Amino acid sequence: MSKKFTNQQQPEKGRENDMVRNNAGGFVFEVDDMVRLRRFLTLGCETGTYYQNAPQLKLENTKSITELIDKGRGLEVVETIVEYSVEGRAAKQEPGIFALAICAKLADRKKFKDTIDAAYAAVPKVCRIPTTLFLFVKYCLQFSKLQSKSKGWGRKHRESLAKWYKNDHDAKKLAYLITKYQSREGWSHRDLLRLIHPKPSTNSLKLIFDYIVNGKDALVRIPQNLIQLSNEKNELKTNQEISNKQNENENEKEKDKNMTISTDKKENENEKENEKEKEKDKNMTISTDKDQKEMKIEETDKKKKPKQYPVYTNDIANDKEFQQVFQFLETVEKIKKSETAENVIELIKEQNLAREHIPTVWLNTKEIWAALLESMPLTATIRNLGKMTEIGLLSADSKDSQKYNDIVVRNFLNEEYLKKSRIHPFNVFVALKVYGRGKGIKGNLTWKPVPKILNALDEAFYLTFNYVEPTNKRWLLGVDVSGSMSCAFISGNPAVCARDAAAAMMSVITRVEKDTHLCAFSTTFQNVDYLKKEKKLEGLISKMSGFAFGGTDCAQPMIYALEKRIPVDVFVVMTDNETYSGNIHPFQAIKNYRKEMNIPDAKLVVIGFTATKFSIADPSDPYMLDVVGFDSSAPGIIQSFANGLI
Repeated sequence: MSKKFTNQQQPEKGRENDMVRNNAGGFVFEVDDMVRLRRFLTLGCETGTYYQNAPQLKLENTKSITELIDKGRGLEVVETIVEYSVEGRAAKQEPGIFALAICAKLADRKKFKDTIDAAYAAVPKVCRIPTTLFLFVKYCLQFSKLQSKSKGWGRKHRESLAKWYKNDHDAKKLAYLITKYQSREGWSHRDLLRLIHPKPSTNSLKLIFDYIVNGKDALVRIPQNLIQLSNEKNELKTNQEISNKQNENENEKEKDKNMTISTDKKENENEKENEKEKEKDKNMTISTDKDQKEMKIEETDKKKKPKQYPVYTNDIANDKEFQQVFQFLETVEKIKKSETAENVIELIKEQNLAREHIPTVWLNTKEIWAALLESMPLTATIRNLGKMTEIGLLSADSKDSQKYNDIVVRNFLNEEYLKKSRIHPFNVFVALKVYGRGKGIKGNLTWKPVPKILNALDEAFYLTFNYVEPTNKRWLLGVDVSGSMSCAFISGNPAVCARDAAAAMMSVITRVEKDTHLCAFSTTFQNVDYLKKEKKLEGLISKMSGFAFGGTDCAQPMIYALEKRIPVDVFVVMTDNETYSGNIHPFQAIKNYRKEMNIPDAKLVVIGFTATKFSIADPSDPYMLDVVGFDSSAPGIIQSFANGLI
């Protein structure tokens, strides 16, 4: 090898200050903190890499985020978090919520006021369901404890959470969310309401908050002089009808403790009736998670005030929103006591209930799942494919199942519906791998996959990426199949390692571009152009996983192309950037290729599949680009770069 080239375990002469040693011992470049943030948001770091465990990797990413904020880029950080969440560019929400909590709980509140304000303003955009809201609360309390030793329940924090309940959802949707996702991460809605004390501004919110705190009792306490719902048709009666009915049954109603207007006398009676519950509530302790067992939030109520029940305004009789919320909550309570499948199905269809609303005893009944599937969101459909196949609702062997097979296939092939549902390519890829093997990652559930559903998942994978058109450039795509690529798992999911994810990305580009060369490399190079004939993604992944290579030399694609005199406009190297074995750096190899092949603008795209700080791309070279693996926008970004638009 010429003296002008450098062994990968040494920095290039004159660039010692530009290069850093990676975890494998090779010298590479350190990516900008914003690039690393994008990697973290997309790929996460729950399982670590071959060279770093998860806590180490998460700590490094935390430092990277705080350094961006210290440099005055806090607003840019928040904007990026929102962008990746809203546009569905990240496979999981957890990394984004983790980063958002860092921004919200900065120790220097005066210095970083704009960042903190922006972070709290972004909460409803990022935390769209209670699951993510509870996760945000969990992380905020962790950072508060670490940075300021406070409990983390300052005014801005409470106002942001209160706004989530009061202003960020219509009442019917809020009722749906609080009943579908009742508790997560050691938190419940009841816990949060008791800490943030939101003031409901409408009758509907009063009912929802009362229901959160007191459950079904909130429904039987609705003042009967204002509203009466028919048990048969759920039709709202007029105030006059209610008044007449009350006069006729005055004596009987005196005996009914749960169906009268709350008066001071009645509150005292209810207080005695619920004495046991109140004794438990007085010293309520909320444990946020295992790391915060010592953090307790106590409700003392020293004055022993009676429970405060909502006072509804007199327009309930004409409040359609209130009626909808009441009827929905009433249906949720009814289904808990349903004794027949027919009744459960009727209630599911009446309010489009979700699986989480259904008592467990009914979740092995095929007819129940059939009713759920009719209005099941796409994410839930993907998550429950195995279960619906196991019980026989989805099947290739039954004529009765074809209707339901077709519903699933039609939804998976609806590109607009996929994008509206924010379905990420990674989640489809995981579903394809797990469903195809007929067994869950956890548990004992097994099933016989339906071929047409597998085919639909395969097609849906490509539809979830932003649409790209062919560039008519000459491409060489190289997948790092070294040992470390099989040890790093994407978004913490053991079903998908970095090598599999890289092979899937190779398939995405090959599907669009016609002039491509495919290779697999470690310390040596192997031409795998024959894989272009593989029509199914799972088949491609299976064949790529058969390579048993060792170390890493990311210069191999350029070395091979030069040796074979293959003209290439765009090299794409898919790797974890832990290169170390070779006598020439990858960035030197591409520069040498340009010179020897007289293609001065030959480009190098590096797709990183771990959330580390390393890259083989030279940041000072305008013809080299870092892209985050499994970013749903990656194909479009690569296309623009290949065409010289960025």
